[in-house]
Amino acid sequence: MQDKDIFNLLTDESFCNYCLKTNVEDEEYWENWLKRNPSERENIASQKALVILLAHEAATQVTQNEYRKLQRRIRLSEKNNGKLFLLFRRWAIAASLILSISVGYYFYHKARVNQQISSIGSSKIAPGNTKTILILANGQKIELNAATAGTVAKQSNTTIRKTNDGRIIYDGDSKNLLYNTVITPRGGKFDLILSDGSKATLDAASSIKYPVSFTGNERTVEVTGQVYFEVTHNAAKPFKVLTKGQTIEVLGTHFNVNAYDDEPAIKTTLLEGSVKINYQGKNVLLKPGQQASVKNGISDIRVNVVDPELVIAWKNGLFRFNKTDLLSVMRQIARWYNMEVVYPATLKNTDLFEGSTPRSANVQRILRQLEVTGHVRFEVDGNKIIVRNK
Repeated sequence: MQDKDIFNLLTDESFCNYCLKTNVEDEEYWENWLKRNPSERENIASQKALVILLAHEAATQVTQNEYRKLQRRIRLSEKNNGKLFLLFRRWAIAASLILSISVGYYFYHKARVNQQISSIGSSKIAPGNTKTILILANGQKIELNAATAGTVAKQSNTTIRKTNDGRIIYDGDSKNLLYNTVITPRGGKFDLILSDGSKATLDAASSIKYPVSFTGNERTVEVTGQVYFEVTHNAAKPFKVLTKGQTIEVLGTHFNVNAYDDEPAIKTTLLEGSVKINYQGKNVLLKPGQQASVKNGISDIRVNVVDPELVIAWKNGLFRFNKTDLLSVMRQIARWYNMEVVYPATLKNTDLFEGSTPRSANVQRILRQLEVTGHVRFEVDGNKIIVRNK
């Protein structure tokens, strides 16, 4: 491997994010410390910026354990006679030394090893096809990605039109109860605006069935896969989402539903407003930042506090992992790149991955990143990803 290749690897932001999360906690820690010690701000500002940069770079290029040792030394420093300024300088020097010593060996060796054992291949595999299908009430199928901007179809008193940015919007108020369905393929994603103004974003391998116009006293849709909703408020007409025996009832809110058949649980995550989950006779009311999890065949509804931005990263064009196990990571990759994953019989699903990378990246790039930070290697054979133990 040439020096320029090592440099490109080191400066790959998404690769560094895989090795270590952005150091937000430390930023907050020092900012709070400076608020308690305002007289130190001017003396420390320049050193602080340098240290955070150097330590983050060093940490992304060695190991998390080494970085945590540096963190512990710094956080113990408040008890060390207040000599924080000197310790900042020492930390900066230490980080610089770690950086200079580790780059030559760690990444060169790591890249050489991966280059020798990996059979990922050089052909670029981009995300799968984007042939989103609209099925009208009469059974007619329309390929939405190929449709030009403007009117796509008319049903009763409702016009279906495609905007210049690719969304589908329903205009009008049909008196007849007609249902449409939108289906995204593996590797697809699509934005839809329902007749009441509610927005739905479909992830890969997902679907939504909905009425052309909402009649009666409630608004009900059915989904599979993963869908993000921004529901228009209407207290007189509650909005309900049905999926795999679960009912989600809302008045006006932002939430995400993950109900893939190959996932071990249905997960509903609330970003704004409130939603009520009903499953097998049990009800749970969620608050923003909470996630309801329902495992197949189990009536209990488990509620956890989560990072909503992590959950909807897919909607923003990212893979984001936070202590995510290999099987969960590969399910996401398989859906998005329309590939099959083959595992060894002896696979130990113990690796936990952190970081983010664009979903527009070639799959080979993501697999190489996973190889560096985990205990597995990959082979790509046509549309198959073969996982091997290192």
